[in-house]
Amino acid sequence: FVANHTASLINILEGNRLAYCTTEGSFIYKEGERIFYEKAVVFLGPNRLIGIADACNGLNLSVLFIGFIVVFPSKIYVKLIYVIVGIVAIMLLNIARCAGLGIIHNSYPSLTDFAHHYVFKIVTYLAIFLMWYWFVKITNKREANYA
Repeated sequence: FVANHTASLINILEGNRLAYCTTEGSFIYKEGERIFYEKAVVFLGPNRLIGIADACNGLNLSVLFIGFIVVFPSKIYVKLIYVIVGIVAIMLLNIARCAGLGIIHNSYPSLTDFAHHYVFKIVTYLAIFLMWYWFVKITNKREANYA
């Protein structure tokens, strides 16, 4: 899902239809066992841009986001609406992050590692923190109006 939409966003941003997604598989060794591992890979023409592993698909960020919303005291319907909006926002942010990494890798390969490990992590976690902040602010405002 993330890789396909990343390729589509790269096509929109680059103004062409050369980006596409495929799956690569390889064997890795984990705790002494040989395991077959697949990941999605985005190409721009013949150039490999990025590989999107399971850890990069945004699901762990969604679970982290949902966990905070669930444990914070609020009305269930407010939580449900905010969880749905938050998951959509996180997925869109992750697709934009992957597309940005792909474009950076294509144009400035030496900056890819820095952008992946620092810039986009800071941006992503800051966005999630801001969504939590807005949730707490909205919830407290709603509670104050009903008190």
